Amino acid sequence: MIRVFFISVCISSAAFGQVPALSTNGGTLGSNGLVKLFEPINEAHRDKTIDYTQVPGKYFWDDEWKPAVVVAKNGSRGKLENVKLNFYTNEVYFLGINKTELIGRKGALKAILFYSGKDTSNVTDAFEILTDAKGDAFYEILNKGKIVLMRKKVITLEVDNSPSALGKSEPKLNTWAEYCLKQGSRYQYFKNLNKNAITSVVTFTEDDEKWLSAKKNKLKKEEDVLEFLDFLNTKK
Repeated sequence: MIRVFFISVCISSAAFGQVPALSTNGGTLGSNGLVKLFEPINEAHRDKTIDYTQVPGKYFWDDEWKPAVVVAKNGSRGKLENVKLNFYTNEVYFLGINKTELIGRKGALKAILFYSGKDTSNVTDAFEILTDAKGDAFYEILNKGKIVLMRKKVITLEVDNSPSALGKSEPKLNTWAEYCLKQGSRYQYFKNLNKNAITSVVTFTEDDEKWLSAKKNKLKKEEDVLEFLDFLNTKK
């Protein structure tokens, strides 16, 4: 039988003060409960024929446990000392009592903010949990400003079941990036970076076109788009 755990936190009215620590316990979910947890040994988290954790490849954002502030959809927030993001299952992992590995319930959180040291305001990496055409996924925030580029790492398990590969082919994890542009309350999703994708959100001016021409920027690479967004976000 699967044991059920909870993360509970008392959120003070001083929302911008010190972020409270979360604790996992076997109690009931109170009015300030943030997210229900359960153990990942559940068969629902494994392929019916293949255990993806045994396939070569990286499916965690970072293999190391890191401290993070987790933000619930209701705006409540709390900090945890040991967090991982699983890009294959799009789940948040925590360490609970006795270092038990736990998984957060999908749909409960809207952001994960990893920080350095003990200062929760020193955010090193930030992820927004967005619902795109494929469901909930982690989108890493890549820049600051009015127009923000976010990246999703997509990981799929590939198995060659063709007769010619039977008994020879090993399953593998395939990884690629998809993106989202955020401007205000608008989110635009696309699979590839190019000028057409950017113009679907941003209306280019003559000055913008001149800047791109002078920089020989084709907006086809992540670094090119980020450089252009920095120009757009800082121009007066």
